Amino acid sequence: MRLTTRIGTVSLDVTTSSTRLPGQERLQGQSYGMAYNKNIPQTGTNFALGAYRFSTSGYLSLNDAVNLRDQYSSRTTDNFARQKSRLDLNISQKLGDGNLSLYGSSIDYYGTSLGRQTSLTVGYGSNWQSVSWNVSLQGCIRMWWMGSVCGNDGMKTRSCVRLSVCRETIW
Repeated sequence: MRLTTRIGTVSLDVTTSSTRLPGQERLQGQSYGMAYNKNIPQTGTNFALGAYRFSTSGYLSLNDAVNLRDQYSSRTTDNFARQKSRLDLNISQKLGDGNLSLYGSSIDYYGTSLGRQTSLTVGYGSNWQSVSWNVSLQGCIRMWWMGSVCGNDGMKTRSCVRLSVCRETIW
């Protein structure tokens, strides 16, 4: 369902899954999503609170179901990492001849001790003649919890800088 107003567009969705694994009961679950998007052409700004999503423990995406079936002999559903919730934020702003962008994502998992992974990417890209270029800086933090203790018992961080250059070729 999608609703468009002067203050932006809101969409809602519900997805149901049902998967049977060899020798196990059927796994069934739902995934609920909500997204908000606002484009402001006068300022060159686009804002998307991209899809807050929550999935029940029995929900498997098609990709998760295929992976779990392929690896079923070595895994149980209890320790198979699958997405519990996700929140994405994407903001882009026209700046000079290019675009400045900010993308953030936070994902929480069922199964294993992956905990929550949060990443943030800032980038700027433009074109020069037939060459497109983009520079971005990405940071990633992964927090996980030991046993049933809810706290920051462990944290790993990773960051990287990327430069991509593409040349358009017409055949």
